Amino acid sequence: MRKLKLYRLFFVGLFLLLFSSTSSYAVPVYPDSGLWENDTKNNTTQPIISTDKPRSGNASLKLTTSAAYVDWSFYVRETDAGLGYLKAITSLSFDWLLPSSVSKLKDSAGNEIIYDPWYVQTPVLRLLIKDGDYFSELVWERYYTDSRIDTMTDDIGIWQSENLMDQNFWHHTITDEGYTLNDGTSANPYLHQAPLMALTTNQWANKSGITLPYSLDSAVVYGISVGVGSAWPGAYTAYVDNIYLAFANGSPVINDNFELPVPEPATLLLLGSGLAMLGARRKWRSKSSRS
Repeated sequence: MRKLKLYRLFFVGLFLLLFSSTSSYAVPVYPDSGLWENDTKNNTTQPIISTDKPRSGNASLKLTTSAAYVDWSFYVRETDAGLGYLKAITSLSFDWLLPSSVSKLKDSAGNEIIYDPWYVQTPVLRLLIKDGDYFSELVWERYYTDSRIDTMTDDIGIWQSENLMDQNFWHHTITDEGYTLNDGTSANPYLHQAPLMALTTNQWANKSGITLPYSLDSAVVYGISVGVGSAWPGAYTAYVDNIYLAFANGSPVINDNFELPVPEPATLLLLGSGLAMLGARRKWRSKSSRS
C-alpha cells in the first residue's frame, strides 16, 4: 500500500511538471536564454528571473532599484533587423505586480512619498524605435494615462494584465537627446518645466507638427525593454511577466514568459526508472527474507 501511494505521488508530480507550465503559446525565457540583456546604472540590483512572485508558470522578472536618484534597472530585448513598423502594431501588453510592501514609497530618509507620479508609479515599458540613423523610444508609465492614486492603490498586491494599445506613451530622443513636450518642441535636459506630450503608439505614428528631425510614420520598432528607475526618489521593487508584441501580419513577434528551468522529461523518466528499480529491489529483498 505504501509503495502504491509513492507511485501515485510520483506520477501526479510528473504530470504537474510536464503540463502545468506557461501560457499556451508563450516562449519560456530562462536566465541563460540570451534573448534579454541587463541595462542597469549606478550599482542598482540587476533584473533577475525569480520565483518570489510567479506568474503563468514558476517565476517572473524581478526589478529592483535603490533610493539613489540617478539609477535604473531594465531588461532589454533588441534586434538589428527590426521587428516591425510602429504604425503596424496591433497588440502590445504585459503583466506587472507591485507587492503590498510598496503601498507607500519612502525616500532615503524614510519619509513617505505621496506626490505624483511616484506614488502611482508602475514598472516601465519602453518601445525602442529608429528611422534611419535616428534612435528614440516611446515610454509607457501608467501615470500618463491614469494618475489617480485610488486606482493605483486598489491594484497593489494583485497581478495586473495591462493592454497598452489605447494608453499614452511619452517620447525620448536618443539621437540628438531630447524629450518631446506637449507643444511639440523638444527639451534637454527635461526638468519637469512643462508637460510631456502623451499619445498612443498609433497617434505617435500619425502625428504631424512635432518638432523632430524625422517622421515617426516610418519608424521601425527594433526592441523593447521593461524596468524601474531613472530619477525615481525612492527604493522600489516590482515584477513583470508575459510581454506580448504583435504587428499587422497577425503573428506575435514577442510573446515572452520569464521562467526558471524544470527537470527535462528524460530526467524525470530516469527518476521514475530509479523508483521502479528501488521498488523491485525492495520486493526481491522482501521475498528473500521470507524464504
